[in-house]
Amino acid sequence: MLAHELHHWESGDPLGTRFVWAILWPLVAIYNLVDWLKRSTNPFISAFVLLLSAPVWLTVRLITAALAGLSRIKEYEADAACASLEDDYRLGLRRALHHLAN
Repeated sequence: MLAHELHHWESGDPLGTRFVWAILWPLVAIYNLVDWLKRSTNPFISAFVLLLSAPVWLTVRLITAALAGLSRIKEYEADAACASLEDDYRLGLRRALHHLAN
């Protein structure tokens, strides 16, 4: 597992994730505020907020979907890098993944 995590570190995955988080937190804050305002008891306020916030909602949803796909790719890359080292690393990764699956 350590080789897997070291591959993430070597490829800069933590820094990239933190960079995206730092850029997107204002959008997420707006998204959460809009979600809170949509629950208003006044249907006109809810409709107005929903109409104005549609671009933010769509942007956050699309970015979240893209990041989920990228995260999955990065995990497969780290697994492949670990598996390419030696048999001991490959077997250790297999045992760890089997343990996590159960």
